[in-house]
Amino acid sequence: MDKKTLGLKAEKIAENYLKKRGYKIIKRNFSAHPWGEIDIIAKKKDLVLFVEVKALTKVNWTKPWEKVNKDKQQKIKRSAFVYLNSFGREGESYRFDVISVEFNKDNSVNNIDHIEGAFE
Repeated sequence: MDKKTLGLKAEKIAENYLKKRGYKIIKRNFSAHPWGEIDIIAKKKDLVLFVEVKALTKVNWTKPWEKVNKDKQQKIKRSAFVYLNSFGREGESYRFDVISVEFNKDNSVNNIDHIEGAFE
C-alpha cells in the first residue's frame, strides 16, 4: 500500500475512532493554504478538536506521533486559527490532538493511540 493510501486509511480509522467516542466530525483535510492542513476537525459539546493523524507501516522505535515536530505543530496551529476565524468560532474552546495508527506488515491495525492535548 502506498503512503498516500495508507494515510487515507489511517484518517478513516481515526474518524471512526472519534465517532465511537461521541465526537462529531466537522471537516476532513481542511486546507489553510499556504499555512497547512488539518486532517480532522471534530467537536464534542463545546470543544473543537484539531487532530493530526499519523501512520506507520511497521512497529519500530519511532512512534507515529513523534513525527509531529515543532514545525508541523506551528502549521497546524496557524491552520486552526484560520479555521476558527473563517467560521466565526473564535470564542470556542479547542484542543490539539494527535491520533497515531500503527499498521502491521499486512496493513492490519496494530495499535491506535489518541494523545489528547498533544501540544499547546
